Amino acid sequence: MNNQPSFQFDASESFPHLAAAPIVEAVIHWQARAARWQGEEELREQLSELLPGFPECHPQQLIELHPEMAGEGSEPWIRRDKWHGFRLVSQDKLSIVQFTRDGIAVSRLTPYQSWDVFSADAWGLWRIFADMTQPSEVQRLGVRFINRIVLRRREEVQDILTSPPECLEDIGLPTVGFLYQSRHSVPDTPMEINVVRTIQPPAPDKPNEFGLILDIDAGTTQPFACDNATLKEKLETMHWLKNKVFFSLLSQATILRLQKVEP
Repeated sequence: MNNQPSFQFDASESFPHLAAAPIVEAVIHWQARAARWQGEEELREQLSELLPGFPECHPQQLIELHPEMAGEGSEPWIRRDKWHGFRLVSQDKLSIVQFTRDGIAVSRLTPYQSWDVFSADAWGLWRIFADMTQPSEVQRLGVRFINRIVLRRREEVQDILTSPPECLEDIGLPTVGFLYQSRHSVPDTPMEINVVRTIQPPAPDKPNEFGLILDIDAGTTQPFACDNATLKEKLETMHWLKNKVFFSLLSQATILRLQKVEP
């Protein structure tokens, strides 16, 4: 008999507001191949005009390696660097946009305000990309949140996670570090979620501070049309899915602690 619980979508489900949310970076990524692509200088000028809040505009290169029949003593591969797009940085250095031939990724660094603010900003940037490049479809839409919870002792992991890692404790060998990566399909939907859990060692200036990293990436697995209604529905669904996974990983005591602002 299969006793595995069945996964249920409930878009109306609400989650606790975390005043001390541990988000260090939030990302929305539209992978959508441009049907119309301009030259480097022309695109730089247009982005400068359309996005005055992003004064830094750095070209991005795509590195391609091609095999070649070569004589003795020569390299068997040829490297070609191709201009691929731009990396834009906001005035306050907290928002980053990767505007490339293959899509657009919008990142927000800490302090993170709210999903409503972040997703609205990202949606506006997507519309600029879509209007300029005319992609025929979205190959993948992803919502990724990287969280860092401060630990004073590695052993605190046992109190923070609902299913803390235990490897060799049964034979008297305690776990001092771990890196778990798992990928999960979402039943009956073209979506999947990737989860990374790891311990970040202390920095030299903070020798007694560890970081528990929870990296959660929800994404689609099949291409779909670029119409606004479909995009917005999938975006909200994946944000819900990300939240569902995040809160399922944390103990109730940890959730209560993150709801409060520490003095």
